[in-house]
Amino acid sequence: MRIDRSDEGAVTLQIAARKFVNPEKAGASVWLVGASHIGETKYYEALQGILDKQDLVLFEGVGYEAMKREEAKDSGGADEKRRESTSLQATMAESLGLVFQLDAIDYDRANFRNSDVSLEELRRLLTKRRGNWKPGERDETNPEFMALIEAMDGSSWMGKLLQFGFKILGSNPKLQEMSRLMLVEILGQLEGDLSQIQGVPPSLQELLRVLIQSRNRVVLTDLKQALDAKPKPGSIAVFYGAAHMADFETRLRTELGFVYNDEQWFPAVTVDPGKRGLSSVEIAMIRGMVRFQMNMLRQRNPDNEE
Repeated sequence: MRIDRSDEGAVTLQIAARKFVNPEKAGASVWLVGASHIGETKYYEALQGILDKQDLVLFEGVGYEAMKREEAKDSGGADEKRRESTSLQATMAESLGLVFQLDAIDYDRANFRNSDVSLEELRRLLTKRRGNWKPGERDETNPEFMALIEAMDGSSWMGKLLQFGFKILGSNPKLQEMSRLMLVEILGQLEGDLSQIQGVPPSLQELLRVLIQSRNRVVLTDLKQALDAKPKPGSIAVFYGAAHMADFETRLRTELGFVYNDEQWFPAVTVDPGKRGLSSVEIAMIRGMVRFQMNMLRQRNPDNEE
């Protein structure tokens, strides 16, 4: 991810899709297509274009297969359940004048294949990663993960409270633009593997490692199988959140021998704060606050030292 700043004052969050090839083996190319889960409609239209050109797309979605099975049994009830579970993210996107990835991308494509863990598998991973857990003991699932699940559930009290806050934000154009600018500035400064950030509590680092690295290993297994298939796909895309891509790239290079070949940058969110009534003082305040918080986050937390 990177930020592009125009001379006129507009600020754009750009996210890369990078192409990799194996110079020692003739075969498939692999595109790492990073995604922002909320963005502008034209951003997802551009992503759909590159994904539809691939022979195989391995995409993220915890519990996606279970959701599809429920839809097959009872499309009406399953659709309502899906809307509830994703409504918080959709409401957040709408409050910022953006759209939600699951609503903007058409996953019903012959070349699309879900490559992720189930919700139960993710829970087990988090349980086993806790240092005090032993087989047969009571479930000690990561509390940050459970809090996240509760918050993301649009039907929970926490989800409803957050939705209410997002709707207030969306009703004020100036507050909406300030929030969009803050979102772009934060995401544009995130670098490398987020699970390696030192300035966060160990329990949150554990959650990030599972959410990123453990799920990436699932994709790598599916990718290896696709590369060994006969006939193998000529082009494969890994379509995941941009936070996964630093770890993916490392694994492609070290475990599969792939090297960088090409890249495309896609504008996900554009903000023009001056045209939306933000003063230079307000813009500087937001950027200064983001820089301060990011610098604090990057500092090593003494509690994380061995």
